[in-house]
Order: sequence, then structure tokens, then C-alpha cells
Amino acid sequence: MLLRWVPVPSATNQNCHTELAKTADTIKDVPSSQLRRASLPHFMKIALDVFGGDNAPMSNIEGAFAYLENFNDSSTELILVGDEEQIKTCLDSLSFDSSKVTIVHITEVVDMNERSSRIFREKADSSLVKSVQLVKDGEAQAVLSAGNTGALLASSLFLIGKIPGILRPAFAPFIPTNKGGFILCDAGANADSKPQHLVQFALMAGAYMEHL
Repeated sequence: MLLRWVPVPSATNQNCHTELAKTADTIKDVPSSQLRRASLPHFMKIALDVFGGDNAPMSNIEGAFAYLENFNDSSTELILVGDEEQIKTCLDSLSFDSSKVTIVHITEVVDMNERSSRIFREKADSSLVKSVQLVKDGEAQAVLSAGNTGALLASSLFLIGKIPGILRPAFAPFIPTNKGGFILCDAGANADSKPQHLVQFALMAGAYMEHL
């Protein structure tokens, strides 16, 4: 199956038009079988960076178990990535059943003010980088982190890589509406996007929506 392609409209600037068309021609021929997230498995393993964000790890653990209790989703396994002793202490204090989750132990934590471009090398055993590594190694299909956004983006880019033909990664949150919702892409990963990048963001968002 191929990604759906919408022809690029004419542009006043001929160079811009040529560049956009070339980009779309490249993307339209990428089989969806090559997209890591095009076909979601029936059973998903989600890696949670337990030590990322405010009030971690307690807030992340409470959120994880709230999801498990409210949705009772047997098709999802949560992998809590963080210091095992601290995670178990939190689970005990909240009377949560640790058998409902998998714990992956790490020894480092990424702070919010650290230089993001080097985190994946300098703190390979951090909860953030390890969560991304689990996806790269095929041990998880998704990552959740409320931590250092730049570090998450850089680690994902260098460890997992981009979709073939895509020039830049993008943030793509789902925005719910009364009629369902839409994907906002890009939502801040790029400050200086060029026309061909916008075309690719639209193509990725369209492909993403087809699988929601």
C-alpha cells in the first residue's frame, strides 16, 4: 500500500514549485510497509519515561495506573523505565499491583536544562534515552515522556531515525473537537520550516489520521 498523495498546487515562484513537486514525488512512492508506525500491532508495548516531567516519578506512576484502571486495556503493556527501587517504593505507597507493569531499571535521569543534542550519547542509561532505545530494539512500539522535549526529539532522531524521504521530524499532537479531532503537525519541533517541510508535515499527518 502506498501513502495517499495530494498533488502540489502551482506556486508563483517556479523554484518553489519545482522543489515542492520533487518532495511530493519522493514521498508518494514510499510504501507504508516501510513506515515504522504505519501498521500498529494488535498488542502494544508502551515505554513510559517515569522520571521525566514535573512531580516525577509519582505523577507518572499515578497516571499509568489510572489508565490501566479506567480502560482495563488488555491489548497494552506498560513498561515503566526508571530507578527500580524508587518505582517499587512508589507502587507500595500507592498500593498498586506491580505485576500489572514491567519495570526496566536505569541509573541516570535527564534534567530539563541539560543540552539535548548530546543526551543520547552522554546519558544512554537515562530513563528518557532508554525508553527510546526500547523502541529501536523492537521491545516497545511507543514512548511516552513528559521530560526534556529537546532531548526526546534528538534521541528519537538519532536512535530511531526518520521515515524514508522525510527531511525533518515533527511534533504531531491530536487535537480533539466536537466532530472528532485533527492532527496539528508541526507543533513546535521546527522554527524555520520551508515549503517542502510543510508539504511533508501534511503528508505525515494525513497518513497518521488514517490509522487513528
